Amino acid sequence: MKEHSLPIVRRHSCQLLVVGGGPAGIASAVMAARSGIRVILAEAEGFLGGVASSCLVGPYMSCYDPKGEIQVIRGFFDELVSRLVREGGAIHPSEIRDGDSHCCYRTLGHAGCTPYDAEVLKRVAEDMCLEAGVTLMYHMSLVDTVMDGNRIAEAIFATKGGLHSIDAEQFLDCTGDADLTWLAGFPTQVGDENGTTQVTSMFFMVSGIDKDRLDGFYKEPLESEDYNRRYMVDFLQEEHRNGRFPCGRSEVNISQAMNGLWFVNLSQIDRAVDISDPEQVTAAEIEGRRQIPVLIDFMHRNIPGCENAVLVKSSSRLGVRESRHIIGEYQLTGEDVLNGRIFADGVLTAGNGIDSHNQKDNDYQVAEKPYTVPYRCFIPQGSENLLAAGRCLSADHAALAAVRVSPPCYAMGHAVGRAMGLAIRYGIRPSDIDITELREILVQDGAYLL
Repeated sequence: MKEHSLPIVRRHSCQLLVVGGGPAGIASAVMAARSGIRVILAEAEGFLGGVASSCLVGPYMSCYDPKGEIQVIRGFFDELVSRLVREGGAIHPSEIRDGDSHCCYRTLGHAGCTPYDAEVLKRVAEDMCLEAGVTLMYHMSLVDTVMDGNRIAEAIFATKGGLHSIDAEQFLDCTGDADLTWLAGFPTQVGDENGTTQVTSMFFMVSGIDKDRLDGFYKEPLESEDYNRRYMVDFLQEEHRNGRFPCGRSEVNISQAMNGLWFVNLSQIDRAVDISDPEQVTAAEIEGRRQIPVLIDFMHRNIPGCENAVLVKSSSRLGVRESRHIIGEYQLTGEDVLNGRIFADGVLTAGNGIDSHNQKDNDYQVAEKPYTVPYRCFIPQGSENLLAAGRCLSADHAALAAVRVSPPCYAMGHAVGRAMGLAIRYGIRPSDIDITELREILVQDGAYLL
């Protein structure tokens, strides 16, 4: 009987391997390469951008403080957005105020969102990586690691041509699901202490919305604090009870994108989905796509200005808000977020509120003031040459619901990319770098630190 063992068909080497090409991966690869080290960014898809490119998750949420007065996420993120704006692929967040059509008509914590064009994003992100000297490797599916004690020696990837190995001095887990950390055997957890995660969704985009009429639908309720009326909360619950709405989504969420298109976030999978189980993910994706025509019919019948909405495209895969994340040297908490805690080793500042999507409701809590995220949240316990950033950072269920969105993830990537530059320069573990030196570099890069 033939054995199903595959040899390594190609080997690669670098100083830093970044796994995952979403916001954290893009930023970390570019900033590490600008530190003068050899970087490979390995990505399973054929493009960069993460959920913004593949899942139609838009707009980028706020990069401002909770009052919408100060842009607190700057540095690499602002550089990227400014390039997108120049290419006609985004509107700068300074132009988006609370209640705007580009931020789902939300009036709390949504000033400073960034509408973007996913196709322009893919190209600009690639340009920035290549200009910095990053080696991009697409269609690389991480399947294993080779360990040397508590150090990762190699990461193993499946490709159409067989297994590839990449060895590096340092490794960055920007997979969103802590895949690299988990495969390396370091501790991770799924969701909260009970394993509960936020619900998954199937985003889609439409054209044909009459903006003037939709604006009018929201403008009159905006004079009131009646949240339920403004976002059709009670009406949706009634529609769901009567079997006319396909999921437990609790509010209408439509946001103007670019070039006459609109992001629609109405789909929801009303059950737990284990994202490591392909059967469960497949079933959820099928269900999400089946919901879309029903949701568009709902828009036709009930939302002024949406009578002629036409589906343009649906997400290429399930939208995951929360899955597996690392257990780090510190776990960011919801109290840290809501109390505006400032850490001595804070390497990014954010103002995003806790936005938790549950099976029966959407719980949004506005942060009172900006807070920082400590560097320790990116150090997997027990690891010696690994950091993890993005949605898989060390955070509890509540805190993750705040910092899981793209702007903070870009800022995380910026910070850990520069941290890895220091670790490689001095030949030390990432946990041993000088935080004061790192913070000084980040400020020189344009980051806003408290």
